Amino acid sequence: MKRTWIKKRFILLTVSIISVWLAYLISQSSEAYELGLKANKYVELNLNKNWGIRKKALEFSTLLLSYYPHPEYVKYGKPDKEVGIESRYSPKLSSITAYSNIIAINTTKQLIGAFRKAKAGDVILLSAGTYHMQGKRFKLKNSGTAERPILLMAESFGEVILKMDSLEGLYLDQANWSISNLIFEGVCKSHSKCEHAIHLSGDADNVEISHNRFINFNAHIKSNGKNYYFPDHVRISGNDFYNNSARNTTNSVTPIDVVGGDDWVIENNFIADFALKKQGKFTVAYGAFLKGGGKRGKFVNNVVNCAWKLPHQSYLDIRIGLSLGGGGTNGKFCPEKKCDFEHSQGIIENNLILNCRNDVGIYLNKAQDSLVKQNTLLNTLGIDARFSASTVMIEDNQFHGRIKTRNGARISATNNTSLGLHQQASL
Repeated sequence: MKRTWIKKRFILLTVSIISVWLAYLISQSSEAYELGLKANKYVELNLNKNWGIRKKALEFSTLLLSYYPHPEYVKYGKPDKEVGIESRYSPKLSSITAYSNIIAINTTKQLIGAFRKAKAGDVILLSAGTYHMQGKRFKLKNSGTAERPILLMAESFGEVILKMDSLEGLYLDQANWSISNLIFEGVCKSHSKCEHAIHLSGDADNVEISHNRFINFNAHIKSNGKNYYFPDHVRISGNDFYNNSARNTTNSVTPIDVVGGDDWVIENNFIADFALKKQGKFTVAYGAFLKGGGKRGKFVNNVVNCAWKLPHQSYLDIRIGLSLGGGGTNGKFCPEKKCDFEHSQGIIENNLILNCRNDVGIYLNKAQDSLVKQNTLLNTLGIDARFSASTVMIEDNQFHGRIKTRNGARISATNNTSLGLHQQASL
């Protein structure tokens, strides 16, 4: 009886795959693309769990699926010297108000001391060079003010590298800091020991992180609550975020990982090559998300390249571009100790999202009263909105793939352009 059931299952699988293949011959539609993805994932998950005729059937399925329709890889050139996507902007010492006190830094020891001593209006100015930082985390102790923030910076981008062998990197639970013109590089022997370059928590309001480069971390920037206070009014602009290899860790991988907090602006950044090392099962990584009950966050004018220099390792290597909601949040980590929504009144506008071939470019999970507008999604499965808390307006986007609602999500979609699988967008 069991053997008969197995045969029926494989007959059904083979028929499904042939149907996908025929769909390719008839029309290269987004529906065939999605069916092909699902079949490839099924085959890859089960190929090494079978033997004999069952394994041969799956191997034959792999051959057929090599013909399934999919968009082409999209090349994206980015000069190494440029940071973010607005390299023209670089914070300059000359723009700092005259009452600021400059703390000149030449050594790592001086730098760590300045983290403890700097006060409102101070500028921690790093001389050109490489600073080796080893320790669990480096706490920035004091708060600036709105009129006189504390600045941590180099005079010009590219002159200063912070090589961090540190679990959390810079830990900031104070308000009114500005961090600019620095290169943060994770150098931990174990990827699990380089979690963050910067960790924001609690009262870290009105923080600006601009014109930096972040390389080789799991969650390059992490933000969450402390005693149910969350960082608000944070701006992350004109930065690079990427990794040089897939992260060999069981921890989550998301370059900008924000739980809770209101009025964030994430704009003009380049985010790429965030992936977990192949594990023989589904691995899911996001370029950036806002979740955990925050409000009014914005993703504007970013470039997210899911596979810039790190090709997908398999069909189980899931990389999602931008998300309001991410994978969801345990209620105890949300501002109200519950998450009726993951994010409310969020905006995803004018972003270019590339090469998230195994899943969607934009994922909306309990995204209440959200707007997705004028984005271009190439070589991705499109857009997903999920759960009844998601109420979304989707307007004027160009995309490969499709727009899909799941589990009661509600959308209003107007003037969107679904591109043919080999059709170019107007950029």
